[in-house]
Amino acid sequence: MRILKGNPVSRGIALGKVFIYKAFTADVHESYFEAGLEREFLKTYQDAVKTAQAELEAIVASLSVESPEKAKIFTAHIEILNDEEVDEEVKEMILGGRAMPDYAVDMVFTEFAILLGKAKDPLIAARAADLRDVRNRVLRILKGEKENNLAHLPSKVIVVAHDLLPSDTATLDRKHVMGIITEVGGATSHTAIIARGYKIPAVLGVSDAT
Repeated sequence: MRILKGNPVSRGIALGKVFIYKAFTADVHESYFEAGLEREFLKTYQDAVKTAQAELEAIVASLSVESPEKAKIFTAHIEILNDEEVDEEVKEMILGGRAMPDYAVDMVFTEFAILLGKAKDPLIAARAADLRDVRNRVLRILKGEKENNLAHLPSKVIVVAHDLLPSDTATLDRKHVMGIITEVGGATSHTAIIARGYKIPAVLGVSDAT
């Protein structure tokens, strides 16, 4: 028998089948396009942002009545998506540097997430997860992939993942998630806060859990 250990961040005991959750991860490489195609690829980026906003607005609308607190998470994601500084840097990479949209989005959002993650205030540092979440949404749309989340699970399970982003936990199927295990995260992470709020037993920072 192998025993895995981590940080207990939400009290309780859970026994059940494991559900390995693998969120979308984009395979992004440094890439550029030929001169003269700047406007075409700028439109590709802007269309992806519009689609991402429509997805987020639909989630906010569906959560606003039943779970207004969770709706606020996605309202914050809309604000990040429309952040002028982030948007200008992505546009500059596309128009000025002729970077492919996915590479520009990945570079700029990751840069801002790293900066936030270095904040001394743990609550501000935790916002880096929201930036990564929005980045992944835009990249998924640019790659033409459908959304994958934990909103509808077939049976009661213990969710095991490398990490859960805010949109993963906010759309969590509470009726079927008995416990949560992730390979990263601590007591102040978004996953920990949500798990405690839902009274779902959770152990984070479990190396090689997946």
